[in-house]
Amino acid sequence: MIICFSGTGNTLAVARRLSEATGEHLYRIDSWQPKALPELAEGERLGFVFPVYGWDMPRVVKAFLKKVALPKTSADTYIYMVCTCGDDIGHTDRLFQKALARHGLQATSLWSVLMPDTYIALPGFDIDNSEETADKLREASRRVDAIAESVRLKKTQVVDVKNGAFAWTKTHVLGWFFDRFLVKEKKFRLSPKCIGCGKCAQACPLDNIAIGADQKPKWQGHCTGCLACFHACPVHAIDYGRFTKNKGQYRPKEFLPHTK
Repeated sequence: MIICFSGTGNTLAVARRLSEATGEHLYRIDSWQPKALPELAEGERLGFVFPVYGWDMPRVVKAFLKKVALPKTSADTYIYMVCTCGDDIGHTDRLFQKALARHGLQATSLWSVLMPDTYIALPGFDIDNSEETADKLREASRRVDAIAESVRLKKTQVVDVKNGAFAWTKTHVLGWFFDRFLVKEKKFRLSPKCIGCGKCAQACPLDNIAIGADQKPKWQGHCTGCLACFHACPVHAIDYGRFTKNKGQYRPKEFLPHTK
């Protein structure tokens, strides 16, 4: 079983590639009230695939790991994590292991995968240009294929993550600030350019956007900060605070192209 949360689609592409390689079911976290998980089949792996937000797990992933009863495992169940990031992950891997430990579990292998930047809500942050995006996706494709082979073979004691410099500070200081002050959906602003197409609601992975009688989006109070709605708007009518104006939108034509 592969448990996945994805905002803009980067992480879902990774999870789907892993699912294809292992033949295991992909379970998507799509609600703040997760459903009961099915039991693991004999010999089935248990994988967790999610993006890194502010050098930490997304709010909805942390809530999931607190609320849900994870499937029963045996001593030889292969448990692993793959997280996607725009640069490095801080101590996200350690926080994930602590969250698993509350269930009496531990991941035996951990990976991070560099993907195109999608965070645009602070000064100096923007998406990668088209060439950088294509290069990152090609390299990510090769890396995910290698990870998938390791998972298929159940290779243990693999820790291949990019924590980066000042990892503790990034996660426990900057990450705390990010989660406390920069994940606030009241910061969303809608311009008169909105055409009422509803694509922002369709893109939201948590069904947190409702389209009102006026055909305008209304955020419902359960944002996890993925900014998928910003990137999906075809007329650039959504902004998040004052720093997203004129920022790029992430809409790749192809995720993880297959490489030889």
